[in-house]
Amino acid sequence: MCLRNVQSSKFNEGFILGLALSDGYLKKKFILSTISKNLAAQLMGLLKQLKLTPKMYVHERKKYGWKDLFMVRLTNSESEILRVKLDEVITELGFKCTFDDLKYKWPRCDFRYVSKTSVLKSRTEGLMTSRSEQKRTS
Repeated sequence: MCLRNVQSSKFNEGFILGLALSDGYLKKKFILSTISKNLAAQLMGLLKQLKLTPKMYVHERKKYGWKDLFMVRLTNSESEILRVKLDEVITELGFKCTFDDLKYKWPRCDFRYVSKTSVLKSRTEGLMTSRSEQKRTS
């Protein structure tokens, strides 16, 4: 996967969400392990765009006949910042659940999908209500 031409922060946030849900670990600490040095480096760049300071470690496994494992990690406090960001991304996608629900409780989690139409409708209704209240007070 090559992300060098992708400039959309929303795409990048969604990409991090997908990686974390599929191959990542995020409880007290965020860790993602991969045999792809390129993927690990690109993830480091994406996390840095979120103003985080990831570290990469290499678990050398050649002596076992395996490829090296590249591990990208965040501190506990930065992992919590990432968790909050991923929860925001999930909410923006219209789901009423958290990262933990999707990652660790699926399919047992009770989550609901709110269509973008209903989200837009509720926002529009709220906007219209506030505008009509402003007109009455002016």
